[in-house]
Amino acid sequence: MPVVSYAALGARDVLTPDCGAVIVEGGVEDFAADVIGLLRDPVRRGCLAEAAVRYARDWSTHRTSQRLVAFYQDVIDGRRHPETAAYLDSGLRRNDV
Repeated sequence: MPVVSYAALGARDVLTPDCGAVIVEGGVEDFAADVIGLLRDPVRRGCLAEAAVRYARDWSTHRTSQRLVAFYQDVIDGRRHPETAAYLDSGLRRNDV
């Protein structure tokens, strides 16, 4: 089943339709409408569910540990890791979070 979430607490930054999620900007009525819309649209629900499974696999313990090892290796080798570079280039800093 796809995720339906309010655009709060970082959900907007982490979840996208590509990862099988619907982000609701409005209130309770908008949230309910999006849930009902998914329940009535099995094709869209299926596509989002498949995307959610792919996204979840990318966050498996194995895959996450691979990314962490690659990051540490880049630090040891004096390279700038692509994910860290993207984070830093976005203008976000630890104190902004």
